[in-house]
Amino acid sequence: MRLSSVPIAFATCLGAAEGAILDKRNATECSEALQSMSFYDRPFVFPLFYSCTTILGDSIEAKENPWVHKECVAAAVAASIPMLHDGLSCLIGTTDAVALPAASAWPSLDYNVYASIIGSCAWDEGGCPITKQNFIDLIYSTISQEDGPYPKSATILIDRYLKPIFSWTGFDLEDGIPYLNFNDYLHYAPYINHCDTAIQCDT
Repeated sequence: MRLSSVPIAFATCLGAAEGAILDKRNATECSEALQSMSFYDRPFVFPLFYSCTTILGDSIEAKENPWVHKECVAAAVAASIPMLHDGLSCLIGTTDAVALPAASAWPSLDYNVYASIIGSCAWDEGGCPITKQNFIDLIYSTISQEDGPYPKSATILIDRYLKPIFSWTGFDLEDGIPYLNFNDYLHYAPYINHCDTAIQCDT
């Protein structure tokens, strides 16, 4: 081998190694997200995620823009943003994963989807916020479409899944969250533990 070809060969090997490491990391994040939603969170969470990922399919372009589907908004409410992001990196029916940009880089929530969640007041001057009841209706209606399990009670849904969203956005549970603030949540919110323990939800 000529010496001049050594740097090129080394760079090729290094690039392949970095690619393998990235693939492994993506696959790990994917599998951990699926495991968390399937086994550690409550039974209604994973079917909501599955509804979202089924609609998106394996198209990376679609996975990078989930907020054009109401089902994916419901999944985000139930799973939390980082968990949804890592779960969407999984390819359907395999252990392979793809690299997705951070959720903060995804397009904004489609306003038509937002309007389908909150109703015709979305088109009033200044719009209107998404309310606690809108969230509840979103979750229950999406579950009914898929014939999946429901939360054991609305209280669990409110206390464990909705209150953290209102808390993060800084709005009172009875007042609702304006579009821009909820859109921020969909892009920047952290992981949320919905369980009483760090291990598994027991109710």
